[in-house]
Amino acid sequence: MGLKVKKPQLYARVELLCAQRGWSMAEFARKLGMTRQGLYALLMRGNPRIGQLQRIACGLEVPVDDLLAQVNPSEYGRAALDHARRATAT
Repeated sequence: MGLKVKKPQLYARVELLCAQRGWSMAEFARKLGMTRQGLYALLMRGNPRIGQLQRIACGLEVPVDDLLAQVNPSEYGRAALDHARRATAT
């Protein structure tokens, strides 16, 4: 049985954690052995199984609780902006 999580919140949280590490969502999906589309579908579905959450958390090297934490919009904006700057600088 899946865990109910606000749909965009989980995606935003994973995207933020990826951005903080300098990874795109596509890079992270490849690290998990998934396609970007598969990862997107999993995160946006809003009811991932605990095993799926554990796999994502392990890939990000964070506890599962960190995936379920609320995203501070200003923190998200800074991390996304920093990631964009790094991507264009290389």
